Amino acid sequence: MSEEDSAIELDLEGFLRRLNSESPRARVVLTSGLLESLLRNAILLRLTKNRSSQELFGPNSRFALAELAKYAHALGMVSDLERQSIQMLSRIRNRISHNWDVSFEDAEIQKNAGNINLIDLVCEGSVSEHQKAFWRTDYLGTSLVEEFANRFSLAGPGIGIEVPHLSLIKIDVSASKKEFVREARS
Repeated sequence: MSEEDSAIELDLEGFLRRLNSESPRARVVLTSGLLESLLRNAILLRLTKNRSSQELFGPNSRFALAELAKYAHALGMVSDLERQSIQMLSRIRNRISHNWDVSFEDAEIQKNAGNINLIDLVCEGSVSEHQKAFWRTDYLGTSLVEEFANRFSLAGPGIGIEVPHLSLIKIDVSASKKEFVREARS
């Protein structure tokens, strides 16, 4: 493992540690922001290094999470299901960020969280809909941060993504287990 790869892991580890002390709303905003950075950097690695690339996808880019996911999808870096799930996360993040009084009890947030098809949430007993919405959103954000940090660090400039995309993230809340299921590659 190179020093650069190690730095990515340390940043990821520190990010996840810090995330544990944040509110549910802040967790969504922070994971979405890191996903934007991961996608932006991965896209830049695949483009010619010039001013236009930097203007479009550099740190001052106007593209938000949903648009970056579309570009990554067009480049084959994320699957249909991953892009669709990121779209739902982006909608939830926007609702949370632009409405000071909204929570996971909000019907629109619950609907969008319910449409995150990448997450298979298993929980025993009766769990409120707002708790399920939070878990689906939170597990999606943290799982994709972990997945993309690893996936995009494995592929250097000009190298195609060979890591199979995710087809499902199985979450057993009561047992605190997470399983990444990958698409079969031909």
